Amino acid sequence: MDISESEMHQLEVHQLKSQIRIEMRRRRSRLDEAYVSDASSHVVSRIKSLSVMRHFLSTARRSVASRSVAGQSTARRYARVAAYRKINNEIALDELTEGEGWEMFTFPRVKGVKLEFISRFEGQTFCRSQLSVPEPVEGDSVELFDHDVVIVPLIAFDTRCNRLGQGGGFYDRTLRALVRHPVVRHSVAQDLKVQDPDLMASHHEVNLLSGLVRHPVIVGVAYDFQQVEQVPVCSWDVQLDAVVTNTDVIINTDSASKLDSSAINTDVASKLKSPAS
Repeated sequence: MDISESEMHQLEVHQLKSQIRIEMRRRRSRLDEAYVSDASSHVVSRIKSLSVMRHFLSTARRSVASRSVAGQSTARRYARVAAYRKINNEIALDELTEGEGWEMFTFPRVKGVKLEFISRFEGQTFCRSQLSVPEPVEGDSVELFDHDVVIVPLIAFDTRCNRLGQGGGFYDRTLRALVRHPVVRHSVAQDLKVQDPDLMASHHEVNLLSGLVRHPVIVGVAYDFQQVEQVPVCSWDVQLDAVVTNTDVIINTDSASKLDSSAINTDVASKLKSPAS
């Protein structure tokens, strides 16, 4: 049976991906606990230094102060950031997700062939899925488009922020929904010029009224040695907006071209600009 040129290309891409996964898993498996901890701390520091995260962490602090004064039991929704629980020496995000503003984070859970994102609450339990990934057992599902940032793990990346994942395709199938909608990405306080943090909760409704869909910023996290010259990609692979490593922040220069500039003039790079980079 003859193989078409397209099928041959896909076969070659699949083989290249497999080779990269084998090599990166081998290198990552040799890391000791001290190195993982130190590198993870550096990654978290760089994530916190991104302008979009500085804004959200700042509003989280104001939210906590407000609840303390008013005696409220629940927080107003200022932001949603999807994170993950690490496996196999991945970058750990515990310093980010267990610290100040922990209520803003969600965690992925497999649902069919995609991921759903589950909100945090005190006393939440996690169990390992059939893929050995820690997943929340209970919690409310939060829509992908209701997130402001989605932080994703990876096996390898390149300077164009192409991502190579574990191979299951769960993140790619989930994030692919982003390319099917008109784009508006923004920092709430800057682009909507909202000065009062109490008004920020309405920013999603503003976007719905404008006929646009707000896209979350997609940030990959990795060790610097996971960078390769070029990630082999298929048509269904989804590019990241940025990759944060233990030594650098790599911003996707193509992200600005994805914006609907006629609707809102926003530079994704300005949201991601980091003094640590």
